Amino acid sequence: MRSRFRSLVLAPLLFAVVACGGGGDSAGSPTAPSSSSAAPPPSGVPSIAGTWDGTADFERAGNQHLITAVRVTITQNDTNVEGTVRFPAAGYESWRGTFTGSLRGTVDTEFVGSVSLQSEPATGTGVCSGQMTVAGRVTSRSMRWEAASLNMTPSAGPTETQACLGLLRNIAWIFNR
Repeated sequence: MRSRFRSLVLAPLLFAVVACGGGGDSAGSPTAPSSSSAAPPPSGVPSIAGTWDGTADFERAGNQHLITAVRVTITQNDTNVEGTVRFPAAGYESWRGTFTGSLRGTVDTEFVGSVSLQSEPATGTGVCSGQMTVAGRVTSRSMRWEAASLNMTPSAGPTETQACLGLLRNIAWIFNR
C-alpha cells in the first residue's frame, strides 16, 4: 500500500516536470542545476543536478539516530551522476563524502551508486571511513536513497576501533529541493 501511495503521489509530479520541460543539453556536459521546469536529459530520466538538502537516519547498536541536516551537490551527464555530501548537523560536521552512480527508468526512476564517507574519529588521530552501495527512488524534486549497512572504521593512524562509529544499519537519506 505504501508503494502504491508513493506512486500515486510521485507520478503526477514527474508528469508535470516532463510536461513543463525546456531546452536540453545535447553536448554531453554536466547539466546545470535544475528547477522544476528543466527538461529531462536526453534519456528521459529526471534532471537532478544541483544542491539538495535533507536528513539521514540509521541504526547503531539497536538505537535509531537522526541526522537533521545533510547536503548533496550533484553533477549529471544524462544517466550518470556524481557529487559530494556534507553533514552540517551538530555532531556530524566532520562527515564528508563523494558518490558516483547512475539513473535508470523514466517513469519510476531509480538511482544506484557507491558512496564513500569519511569523518574524524571521536578520539585519537587518523580518519574513519566506509563505503556503501545506495539505491532509491528519484524525481526532479525528491530523492530517497537507502543502504543496508555501512561500516565506519579507522583507515589511517593509530585510531582505536571504538573511536569510529563502526557498523551502521538501515541507512536512509531523504532529500528535497
